[in-house]
Amino acid sequence: MLVFKNGREVQSQQIEMDGVEEALYVLPVSEIALLDSLLDIKSKILQGIDPDDYNSKYEFHDGYDMLYINIPPELQDTDNFRFLGAYITDNCVICIYEEWKEQPYLIEIVRNDVERGMSVRKVILALVDAILRNDFKVLGKIEDNIDVMEDSVTDSHIESKVREISQLRRELLPLKRFYEHLMDAMEDLEENKNGVFPEQELKYANLIYSRIDRLYKTVLNLRDYITQVREAYQAQMDIALNRTMKTFTVIAAIFLPLTLLAGWYGMNLQMPEASWKYGYLFVAGIAIIIVAVCIVYFKRKKWF
Repeated sequence: MLVFKNGREVQSQQIEMDGVEEALYVLPVSEIALLDSLLDIKSKILQGIDPDDYNSKYEFHDGYDMLYINIPPELQDTDNFRFLGAYITDNCVICIYEEWKEQPYLIEIVRNDVERGMSVRKVILALVDAILRNDFKVLGKIEDNIDVMEDSVTDSHIESKVREISQLRRELLPLKRFYEHLMDAMEDLEENKNGVFPEQELKYANLIYSRIDRLYKTVLNLRDYITQVREAYQAQMDIALNRTMKTFTVIAAIFLPLTLLAGWYGMNLQMPEASWKYGYLFVAGIAIIIVAVCIVYFKRKKWF
């Protein structure tokens, strides 16, 4: 557990809620047993951890606030943490976190912010801000992938591209929900019903909300972009199908009179020309003429 009191890091393994000093306690989920003396807070933190929902919420209680942020795995490659929970009062903050990777990423942020003289409440806002710092880069990579797909609309491997488009849409869905819930949480935070945050820190919270809103709108734009590219691929698939059907239609049109001719002479009847010396060559010549006429006609009509 990392402990700061009045802007100084101290060594302690106990959480003191009644002190007059401004205190910040930062501990990973693996050390949540340190909250056994605060069972109400511990139970709320555990209830807020929902790795399958990626939701975020801000709750007001009697004399304190609670913040929960579950971060989707689509953002784990940005050195992000997996879960952030916080108990917040006027002079005490307990921060619970879980990281995707085995590295002290959140700890470094907290130390740097405290050294810069941030209040314990503003440190929590800075952590929310840190969650978003590389999100535009993540969304930019998705946009680049969509651009590549759009450039390869005429590619012959259309079916595999359609699967990639579906995969990208599935990646954007949890991000869309994440930003929706996070905006709701920041709106609730800005209501400040318990008066925990001073006016200046609420302005910082509003800046964070604006960034989340831009990220949310970017996700919506990317979903629309993917839909347009998917429609372009679908149109290309329809064109390819139409070409195939046209080819089969031309082939059928060429062989239809030949089939009629074969059926005519395949009847078990005594044809007048059957005994003619040049009857076979005559029928073969008619077949060749039919094929030639059909090909010339279809060429002029630009059917193939």
